[in-house]
Amino acid sequence: MGTARGLIGYDTDANMARRLKGVPQKFSLLRMRTVFYAVAIFAVCAFMVYLLASRSPLDLNVLRDRNPLFVQLSDGSIRNGYTVKILNKERMQQQFLVTVTGLDFKDIKINDIENVGPVPVVDVKSDNLRSVHLFLTVDAQELETASEPITITVTNKETGYSVSNDSVFIGPNK
Repeated sequence: MGTARGLIGYDTDANMARRLKGVPQKFSLLRMRTVFYAVAIFAVCAFMVYLLASRSPLDLNVLRDRNPLFVQLSDGSIRNGYTVKILNKERMQQQFLVTVTGLDFKDIKINDIENVGPVPVVDVKSDNLRSVHLFLTVDAQELETASEPITITVTNKETGYSVSNDSVFIGPNK
């Protein structure tokens, strides 16, 4: 275009003054701002790697059925219902054992799952959530109060990793 070279320059005021005086320019790659940005990016990356490495492979949510609070069966035993949501965060299908502690349960059943043995097994597809309905039955004499604390635990059958959730078992007022 025929214009003078160096007409537009992206430079600091100090370097432009040096150039006018004929003094060599200073250029430093390692400035305070560069160091600050490098440390900030490293800290964010390290935090993200930590969060990914410490991520839980399993999550559990237990919701008690609100209506009816309990059902009294023909043999006198009391049954409560719970919705158990199991989130499998692994990249392959997993089997989970569902155990309940807190009372001496007469029967532990999960709807739509054939219980082979005392502990029900739930299959959950990879990166998926499965919601099952859990029914707990206890003899009426087992209940000391109208509300007893229980713990529902889901354990990965292969790895042994487990997650627990506390809830209550409700019966008639005594």
